[in-house]
Amino acid sequence: RAPSFECIVTNPPYSGDHMERCLRYCVASRRPWCLLLPNFVEQKEFFIDLLGRSSHQRYFVLVPAERYDFHVPCWVTEGRPDGVGDDGRHSPFLSS
Repeated sequence: RAPSFECIVTNPPYSGDHMERCLRYCVASRRPWCLLLPNFVEQKEFFIDLLGRSSHQRYFVLVPAERYDFHVPCWVTEGRPDGVGDDGRHSPFLSS
């Protein structure tokens, strides 16, 4: 059970059904919310079912001007995702 809140701002895990469950919770809460999600989520069936297709009257999308990178800490050696550079930079999803 969630504590009382005025709005939700979060970056849910991208694995499993976390994004869908988080979005369903946010929509059902009828409170303001802001989620950091990969851009492909807008094309997922659950997103369309909940918010409609390109129904920007119900939501709006903030998109960065340039693709951004995630940074994997240098001490992470096990379970390091493919495509991570020596500097730890990694961008698995389009963000722009």
